[in-house]
Amino acid sequence: MFHVKHLWDFKQTLWRSFLLGFGITAEIFFLCNIGMQYLNIGSITGALIAILLIGIAARPDWFRSTAGKVLTGLLAVLTVPAVLTTGFMVFGIPKTIPANDSTVVILGSGVNEDGTPTLISRLRADAALPYILEHPDADIITSGGTAAPDRMSEAESMKQYLIEQGVREDRIHTETQSSDTEENLRFTADLIRNNHLRSNIVLVTSDFHSYRSARYAKQNQLLVSSISAPTPWWVLPTCWIREMYAILDAWTVHQA
Repeated sequence: MFHVKHLWDFKQTLWRSFLLGFGITAEIFFLCNIGMQYLNIGSITGALIAILLIGIAARPDWFRSTAGKVLTGLLAVLTVPAVLTTGFMVFGIPKTIPANDSTVVILGSGVNEDGTPTLISRLRADAALPYILEHPDADIITSGGTAAPDRMSEAESMKQYLIEQGVREDRIHTETQSSDTEENLRFTADLIRNNHLRSNIVLVTSDFHSYRSARYAKQNQLLVSSISAPTPWWVLPTCWIREMYAILDAWTVHQA
């Protein structure tokens, strides 16, 4: 019995040490994201979860109280939508091969102070370039407004970047009014119809963002194939958590 108790205590100590180390590492990670101006619901949620893990490791007795049981029960319930939305992010990307006569739609994700695309926006534009260069007659739409009146729109910033990569300016249309993904696709669909462009599109955005973007495109009667851009590992958890909330919003508030 003595040895069994000591073995149990050792396992508990080992588990708490792991949880504490993981929680501290995660907290530093999300605080660094916030410090790099990725302050959003994803980084805030991640930081709060990390604090909770640290608390469980440091004060396991509190989490055996009624309040602690309610909190851990709530987290367990929230695991279901988290797993469900993750499944759609991974497996819900359109698998259709892009057609030769598609309109290329590139979604923006921020602009630097100097007017250049942020890393995520640039990665999206880079992901679109092979198709753009292989199909010189394809029209292109860059989509995204501005978060500040004194800053260039995401659409204009990506347009300038594409021109620097050798893309003809007359191929590129800009949608500069949108402030979120739902508006990106709604306003882009209007632009396509008003300019008599092809309604079958190659939708180019980040991997975690592809499912929801395609959903909004289909709601606006666009035929969608997808090219997914990679996301830097150091910002992926923040973007992933934020996208979980956004997918739930798409299923409820912004459903067709």
